[in-house]
Amino acid sequence: MAWGLGLAPMASSADPGVEVQRQQISLALAEALKLIEKLPQSLPLGTAEGSIAENFGSFNIDDEEGPFFTVNHAWERTFQTTGEAAITQGQYGIKLVHDFLLHFLHIPGIEAHGSLNLMLGQVHQLTTMLQKLIVPVATKAKNTGSSNLKIKLTKNANKGTSSNKQAAQQGEQDDAVGDPNYEPPRQDPPSPTITNFEDGNHGEACFGYQTGKKPVRQTQEKGNYG
Repeated sequence: MAWGLGLAPMASSADPGVEVQRQQISLALAEALKLIEKLPQSLPLGTAEGSIAENFGSFNIDDEEGPFFTVNHAWERTFQTTGEAAITQGQYGIKLVHDFLLHFLHIPGIEAHGSLNLMLGQVHQLTTMLQKLIVPVATKAKNTGSSNLKIKLTKNANKGTSSNKQAAQQGEQDDAVGDPNYEPPRQDPPSPTITNFEDGNHGEACFGYQTGKKPVRQTQEKGNYG
């Protein structure tokens, strides 16, 4: 189905309003081209048998229906059901759609029946589809950059903490060398551990300190005490 055929009176190509519409569409196509150049490289390549090449690869005009019917027919066959999923890159990719619309924009008679308004709507729809493909990639790249920055800041923070500890230790060593009356910080002696052993009629009490040294054993005779 062709959009808008018979819905508006025919306009003349000499009408100033027609030229304004053409300029609007040209500007919109220029913006669309900038987006096409930013499409991610992960998009598949179009083929000569693909829907874009098949429907937008020829500038032949339907003699009975006119130029806008040709444009609208190609658009509906390509994007009506699949939307941005039909967009591909390369020789047979979305750039063909841009070139096709730019070519038909200046075909005499394209302005008939309000067709330029409908074409402008198609270009805006094209821009929206392109933006949907570009925004997720840009967001992912931004998140990746933030993650790398966070890791870098964490590493620098750890490095600063280690440097502060080393500086404090070096300061204590300098105090010990420069001050003859310097006394190191007092430390509490280790707590003794007591282990009881029973062997026959003798009891052994084992006293030692948690210093890695072998404990000293003292043997006490067990007996009856009145």
